[in-house]
Amino acid sequence: MIHDWTVGGSLNYTGPSFYRGDEANQNPQLPGYTVVSLRTTYKITKQVEVFASVQNLTNRRYSTFGLYGDPTGVGAPGVPDVDTNGSGVDNRFQSPAMPRAYFGGVRITF
Repeated sequence: MIHDWTVGGSLNYTGPSFYRGDEANQNPQLPGYTVVSLRTTYKITKQVEVFASVQNLTNRRYSTFGLYGDPTGVGAPGVPDVDTNGSGVDNRFQSPAMPRAYFGGVRITF
């Protein structure tokens, strides 16, 4: 029956934020982002339902957090082991967000 099926979604917006370590807020910000997610549930009986959801539907790439740090010893390409404030060295670190993800299952209540 149609009344046993529910569908929903969410649209979350987070505005730009400053990197930790830039307490004077003088440098460019970490960009804001918008994330779309969908979910659905179908109730088979009063006690059993199946559900599914998609997080980050558009597979948007964004960072949730940023900070300034010292890349010395990281060993990443392009990061010198000397003069971490020299030209061509980016002292910004970002935490990437979760890519598109699918979840589903069966929920049983007693």
